[in-house]
Amino acid sequence: MSASGTIIIPAHNEQDFIINLLESLKVHLKKPTQIIVVANACTDATANNARGYDCEVIEIAQKQDPSTARNKGVEYAYGDIFAFLDADVEVTEKWCSAFQGLLDSTDKNSLILTGDQCHISKNPSWIEKNWFFPLRELPKSYINSGNLIASRELFVRINGFDSSLETGEDVDFCRRAVDATAELIINPSFIVFHEGFPKTMRRFLKRERWHGKGDFQQFSHLVRSKTALLTVVFTFIHGLLLILIPIAIYQCSKTSLVALVVLVAATCVIRFKSLSILRQPSILAVQYIYFLGRGLSFLDTIKTKLTRKV
Repeated sequence: MSASGTIIIPAHNEQDFIINLLESLKVHLKKPTQIIVVANACTDATANNARGYDCEVIEIAQKQDPSTARNKGVEYAYGDIFAFLDADVEVTEKWCSAFQGLLDSTDKNSLILTGDQCHISKNPSWIEKNWFFPLRELPKSYINSGNLIASRELFVRINGFDSSLETGEDVDFCRRAVDATAELIINPSFIVFHEGFPKTMRRFLKRERWHGKGDFQQFSHLVRSKTALLTVVFTFIHGLLLILIPIAIYQCSKTSLVALVVLVAATCVIRFKSLSILRQPSILAVQYIYFLGRGLSFLDTIKTKLTRKV
């Protein structure tokens, strides 16, 4: 007997994107599948738009982190296999075929952890082409929660997503799943287009400022993350420059500036595995904004912790 499936979609004010996702599911899903939309304190038409499709809408009055919203969706799920999709993606016919194939071939008690990294949008911006597309092609040790599939057996065994994490819950989920002997299988057949990627530097900065929070909420996460440690170094050097340049300490300022440039350039080379990346100033600029956003996240975390102590 084949396993049953549930698709869980957390959504906060995604009135436009949610229609595209649900429409793509309606077009490509060949067999009835439970679809749950968790309307996370929405103040727009997200919930009403979702009700226009064959899905269940669970409304949360007070905004929660995505991890909590996903866990809430599971409370109403009857499937043996959970597919977690972000509200700003669109599935493909290939995704739906792969999902149905997984259900048909899976034992209910299996420890399933699969999915794939999201593809860039169908009409990508230059940031997507020069940043998110190259990143998607790199090897991954986790699956993004915007396109993550896990069995109920695994979900229950590791107690779901860590609701104490505002971001980075997918990295944590996959790490604990692997520790629980699940095999992480990246399946390129699970093709979704991420239509919500930032199109401008300003939105990219805002995105990274939010995404960086997961690395700094707990000290154990910080020391395990190379990006977080490099962000701390970047922030220190940046702060040093802001202090030294106004008081005209030329040599120290020059050294700090060189160190900042080297850090950004070196991390670009390491990230994209190629020296040729240095010939593309636009990518170096995005790498700088990436660290700037993560650095602001680091400072936000420090400010929050200090405020709580006071």
